[in-house]
Amino acid sequence: MSDTSQGAGWWRAADGKWYPPPAPPPPGFAPGQAPYGSQLGPWVQPVATSGLAIASLVLSILWIGGLGSILAVIFGIVALSQIRQSRGRQQGIGLATAGIVIGTIGVIGLAIFVSAAVIVSNTVPGSIKEAHGPRIVPSGTTPTTTLPSTTTTQPSEGGFYYSAAVQTIAAKGYTVSGQTDE
Repeated sequence: MSDTSQGAGWWRAADGKWYPPPAPPPPGFAPGQAPYGSQLGPWVQPVATSGLAIASLVLSILWIGGLGSILAVIFGIVALSQIRQSRGRQQGIGLATAGIVIGTIGVIGLAIFVSAAVIVSNTVPGSIKEAHGPRIVPSGTTPTTTLPSTTTTQPSEGGFYYSAAVQTIAAKGYTVSGQTDE
């Protein structure tokens, strides 16, 4: 810093004083590459957030009947793989990990829901299972299997028309109970 110019490259600041030109880069550094520890550096492209990581988190929260959770886990795994292979050009590891964790919880919830629905439909009297067709029962036991009720033109005892499947099962020693079509 000086009150007068000292040669080529010196510049005058707003305070009226003259300042020297910037020092050349140290040996081994290209122009525009800042030396280690310098606050000044070349322009760096901003890091992008992985779209799959964002989608993973959003779908894990939405759930969408379990489908969102399944897709969240898949998208999260793919996003983690892409982020690791990007060498710092993508970010979003936290988003992808959260999507995987919440999605996994949703998949477990879906499995529990489906299991409970199956158990309830098999144990509740008057469930959908018992509402359709005749029941095929081994003699002396309680009903456990339901067949759809279809009619044919083959008459059986009592004037009722049974399906060929029901007649075959009845011929093997099982009792056929329930309403049939006339």
